[in-house]
Amino acid sequence: SVGVVTVAVPLYIAEVTEKESRGFYGSMHQLMITIGILFAIALGLPQASLTVSPPPLAPFENTWWRVVLGLGGVPAAISFIAFSLVYPFETPHFLVTRKREGEARHVLERLVLSSVSKRGGPGGGP
Repeated sequence: SVGVVTVAVPLYIAEVTEKESRGFYGSMHQLMITIGILFAIALGLPQASLTVSPPPLAPFENTWWRVVLGLGGVPAAISFIAFSLVYPFETPHFLVTRKREGEARHVLERLVLSSVSKRGGPGGGP
């Protein structure tokens, strides 16, 4: 799933963000993936430092991998919920390819109007 995220999210970012902020959002996406890898390594260290115990496994060794696996779902769930609240629509490109031009125009107008209001007007000035 990380492979899909490293391809799909930058495409989505490029499609829905204004030109001036694409680099920021792309960099933040890559930074969050790198931080996630760091946390995964840190969570695996307690398990890696254990010596192999004779069967049956010690309780910590027997359950830690489940804890690490479950913790991976927490940021995914938070991201999914937050992303659904921030961008609850399809991209204009997706809608046009599905022959839904009216909806694509509406989404594009929302994106353009929000970026124009953030810049302070059509000229981009304050």
